[in-house]
Amino acid sequence: MYRYVQYNGSAYREFDGDFTQFLRNIGVSKEHIDAVKSRIVNKYPDGVLDNYHSLALERRLVPTDKILWTGRSTEGLSFYENVRIMKEGDREPSRFNRWLDKASKNLSDTRDIYQKLNNPVKMTYIKNEDKYFLSGDGNHRTLIAIVLGATSILANIDGEYELNHEKLKMYNLEKEFYEKYNIDCIIIHNASVSIGFYDDNSQEIYEVDGFKSLDTNLPFSDILQELEEQIKSDLKKYALIRKLPNRLLKFINSHLICKSRIQKYFLKFPMTNHERINKKYLYLYYWEKNKSTRNGN
Repeated sequence: MYRYVQYNGSAYREFDGDFTQFLRNIGVSKEHIDAVKSRIVNKYPDGVLDNYHSLALERRLVPTDKILWTGRSTEGLSFYENVRIMKEGDREPSRFNRWLDKASKNLSDTRDIYQKLNNPVKMTYIKNEDKYFLSGDGNHRTLIAIVLGATSILANIDGEYELNHEKLKMYNLEKEFYEKYNIDCIIIHNASVSIGFYDDNSQEIYEVDGFKSLDTNLPFSDILQELEEQIKSDLKKYALIRKLPNRLLKFINSHLICKSRIQKYFLKFPMTNHERINKKYLYLYYWEKNKSTRNGN
């Protein structure tokens, strides 16, 4: 049912034909198909789930409309698209084929099977949101169950978290800031901050250091505003300096006391994978620094 295709030089497996029409032909309603097309996989970022409590694989029938994501689903795509197309290696189309073949013979019976799985899928519960995410086996079964319209799926629940709304709010502020200035990461040093910027004309990321150290006593939004003012100042310098002759540009760059974003354009220093792997979300750094204040110490 799936064919090999290439998009932008990358290999994909794509449903061979009109997937919407296939689902309609086997009995899936138009309303449900529209719903799973608009239901986007959005995983919570690192660190926003707190207060983990382990469970001894408690067995539950999990409503499929309460599942946020699966381990191998592609974030940003709908649940529908996660079944219709996949980058080579992300998911196994043969596993979807088996369930689509069953559903084409009897959709109702296939939906019922998910409630009686001999080997239940493995999920984690987010207690204060009443939502679930897949934390182990069952990626393909869960995705296809959602697309086929199964109302629930049998799962072993390995534990519970609580969503920290304050952390999530800070993460969203940081994400918006990153997108605004084409930032990949922020690295905190003892006395300064480095920022990894995406290059405008290549796939590389360049480290720019010399930004002032962070005052974690300030509100988180004020810290981002301070960084933004420094970036804006550097961009103004760059707008002026780039108009100078190349010989003079090289001289200025070689005599800069403090590195700045200007350097990104003239003395390119690509970041290594090691530097990027060891990056830390700014909001998590801020949260740890203010732990004693929140605890009233």
